[in-house]
Amino acid sequence: MGMIMPLYEQGTLREAIERGRLADRKNKVRVARRLLSAVAFLHENGIVHRDVKGKNILVSRDGAVKLADFGVAWSGVILHDGPSSTVAH
Repeated sequence: MGMIMPLYEQGTLREAIERGRLADRKNKVRVARRLLSAVAFLHENGIVHRDVKGKNILVSRDGAVKLADFGVAWSGVILHDGPSSTVAH
């Protein structure tokens, strides 16, 4: 199985910061808001990423932000609502 992803010219958030590509406050705030929006969306849908860090955040030239590497993410889904509820991962 393979995965095809778009190219994120800025690389990871960590690389963008190290190279000074997010030097101004406006860009930093934009990236932070988009990242927080992505994390909120995940949480609203029962998913916990568990590994949010600069190396797992991709940034495109136009400022799009993608959260990557869901290898240790957790999704708790209650299979039965009651005293013997089971949580599936």
